[in-house]
Amino acid sequence: MDKKKFINSKFKYFEKLLKTSENNDIKYLQSLKEYVNYGVKSFDYEVMIFDEKKLTHYDNLKILNFTLRNFKSKGIVLFNNDRNYLDLLNGYYVIILYNILNLKNKQLAPAVLSTDLSLIFILALTYFPKESDLVGRQLIRFLNYHKSREEEKKHYKGRMKEMFGYSDVVWLSSIISKYYGKEDLSKEINEYCNKTINPTYKKAIDNLFSKDKSVVNEWVNELVEFHIKNSKSDLTLPFNHEEWQYYPIEIISLLEIRLREGLEIDFIENEFLEHFLPYLGITIPIKLDEFTLNLKNRILY
Repeated sequence: MDKKKFINSKFKYFEKLLKTSENNDIKYLQSLKEYVNYGVKSFDYEVMIFDEKKLTHYDNLKILNFTLRNFKSKGIVLFNNDRNYLDLLNGYYVIILYNILNLKNKQLAPAVLSTDLSLIFILALTYFPKESDLVGRQLIRFLNYHKSREEEKKHYKGRMKEMFGYSDVVWLSSIISKYYGKEDLSKEINEYCNKTINPTYKKAIDNLFSKDKSVVNEWVNELVEFHIKNSKSDLTLPFNHEEWQYYPIEIISLLEIRLREGLEIDFIENEFLEHFLPYLGITIPIKLDEFTLNLKNRILY
């Protein structure tokens, strides 16, 4: 698929999702405000089930889950329209907070897989380092849970570690966490990974600090090709969910590392990445908007 068409198709998806959320999630967003502002954690709603009113109970974790689509889609739409990278990062930061809240509740988020948690971990390491330890622990909890259920996955015929990111994004999260000094998390995550690493990812890491522009462009473009090829609704692929199809944090994180090492990236040519490249090198800590900061304080403290 043409790279510009690919990212435009993802933007249109989130533009539509935001409209849906704004029309349908008003009551949940109001409940989330009550949780953030007053610490309310229990909510009751009347819902129609088979033409009969039923009282349904939701806790604060479920409410945050219901409203996630609003935050991530709003961040993407604002970034696409106004080109403010902070809008995008604020939207994705709520995904980090949601998974930390799951950790604090000793739960694993529904439909969040090893690949998703690895990408969330990479995002935290890159832009929200204070939260990275918590996300890393949640990733390890999931990996351990997934391993304990291997007997239930015999239909993969012993190929499970070739899927679910174990030879690519999960492995990459262990490498990036090591770079940021998270030795223990890196070692523990790596124990779950496939021993045979995806060659595209290995090439990128082997040449991460190269000063040869052609070499860097080569591994960057190969990562983009891998990203687009594996951006499908398929639980075994690394980019199963649309938010990670749109935002290639696994590539961006490597480019941010190059910048932090004083290496250039302004020579990189790629129609997919040009959507993000001008905004890399942003100052840490990331400035949060008022509501997101209050949500952070409510969940973390």
